[in-house]
Amino acid sequence: MTQAISHEILSRFRDNEFGPTLVSDFFVDAGTPVDARTLLDPSWSLYGLDLTERKAIFVQMPLAVDLTTAAFVQVTQFHDALRLITVALDDLEAVAALMPEPDQRVLMFSMGRCGSTLVSRVLAQVPGVCSLSEPGPFLTLALARYSMTTALQRSLVKALTRLMFRPGPRHQSVLALKFHSRVLFLAELFHDAFPEASFVFQYRDGQSWANSFSGFLQMVHVPLLLEGADLLLSWEIMTSAEPAEVMQGLFDTSKPIHHDVLLAPSWAMHMREYQRLRAMGIPILPLNYKDLNRNPAQAVQSLLDHCRLSVPDMQPLMAVFTHDSQEGTQVARGGAITRFAPENYANFRTALTRYAPDLDPDTVLLA
Repeated sequence: MTQAISHEILSRFRDNEFGPTLVSDFFVDAGTPVDARTLLDPSWSLYGLDLTERKAIFVQMPLAVDLTTAAFVQVTQFHDALRLITVALDDLEAVAALMPEPDQRVLMFSMGRCGSTLVSRVLAQVPGVCSLSEPGPFLTLALARYSMTTALQRSLVKALTRLMFRPGPRHQSVLALKFHSRVLFLAELFHDAFPEASFVFQYRDGQSWANSFSGFLQMVHVPLLLEGADLLLSWEIMTSAEPAEVMQGLFDTSKPIHHDVLLAPSWAMHMREYQRLRAMGIPILPLNYKDLNRNPAQAVQSLLDHCRLSVPDMQPLMAVFTHDSQEGTQVARGGAITRFAPENYANFRTALTRYAPDLDPDTVLLA
């Protein structure tokens, strides 16, 4: 019998709702051993990984909370969790083996700030689809990609993905996962584990993406000018833990660095990774933010076709476009931010040319 530890939550605190999910997000009691089969109850969901503590963290949600309606799963889990169960990382595969498997998987990668939350909510309107937006454990895994063995990454990709599927009362048989942008750099491992899955990559032109991503950073209280620890952390997050030496080879890090230049290599890394995946033969659908805006019905239909999904009525899916998909969160529209001026766009283009002279900021990816 695999054992787990159940904890009562006494209090909770996070500096940033969008950072990696950790045991330390919650102050809990000493805990009581329980059978891991407790987690078969669908009110329990996987919250995060704590690689320092070598634990997986599950939270119990109120029955009234449907995570498929959450703009960001990890944010809703943090605020509404009732109790917590931890499982040793070494036992995670055994716990995953207890869980049901979906008939089909849709794995949605992106560079962020390109309509991915909206598309996740669109898929949540498709009958039979359990669509989850930005579950926390995969971000932790992506940020640790250079510090763990490939074998461990492979086993965790399989276990975490299986643990995500918690079918509700709506007879769901399809699991759709919209990941944090940095998880794109693990996409090859996902394809190895689930070659039959439908893969999607959402992206946006470089200049408007950089302006939007800078706004996101400001809304989560990242300063416009970065230096020291803030610079190193921002680089790690935006590039999925690329070595700091790469950044130091591009910029004079003895001076504060503006978002406009720091974001250029991040955009290029995501575009190049998509191109690498396609060159490997992975059938991943590119979905352009401009297409979502210009012809949403056509973009959604191409997504459904690629994912082998169908609906009797497109209206519920199209209705999602009339609302801010991130409404009620820290990064909802209307926040007070400093938008890029012409010189910021020029700085972005210059930095992009220095890092990736082969990439145009208006590159359109072909399927």
